[in-house]
Amino acid sequence: EIAKQYIIPKLINNYNLKSLNIKFEDKAIKHIITNYCQDEGARDLKHNLKNIIINAISNIEQMISSMRFSLLTNLINR
Repeated sequence: EIAKQYIIPKLINNYNLKSLNIKFEDKAIKHIITNYCQDEGARDLKHNLKNIIINAISNIEQMISSMRFSLLTNLINR
């Protein structure tokens, strides 16, 4: 509950991701807590959620970069 009400909204706000409509399902949060959090406190959960969001941002940036490269290549090869 802490994750959905406080941690995730704060991380989404910190990284200006409101327009992406990022959602974490309860199942996913439980999986992260069970498998990746070593401490019971919110700090460890926040750290893991932050890493997931940063990785998602990186993946999105790579996809956009790849799409731009493909478009540019297609324009050049015409």
